[in-house]
Amino acid sequence: MSPKQLSADFVIPVKAIPELEKARVLNRDMTEDAFFFLESYAKLWGNRELIRQQIMPMGMKERAALLFGAGHGKLEGWALSRILTNYRANQKEGAVKKNCK
Repeated sequence: MSPKQLSADFVIPVKAIPELEKARVLNRDMTEDAFFFLESYAKLWGNRELIRQQIMPMGMKERAALLFGAGHGKLEGWALSRILTNYRANQKEGAVKKNCK
């Protein structure tokens, strides 16, 4: 099966399929085991609690690099930069600002 077909069938991004192949957890031959794996993996994909557990050991700098390295354009990068700057300022002050201008 092609990555596009696998992506459509299992609701996993097309770019994730080659990464799974590189990690040798999936191959092009759709055996029963591979089908079961993708079915299980699709259930876990995007689970916020699991993602939170995975990035928890990372520092703020590493998390920001993960966000900024995700192929965002200039506008998205600027918005994320503003959010992180505001977050850091709020952490120092110990209060949450209601208006971010």
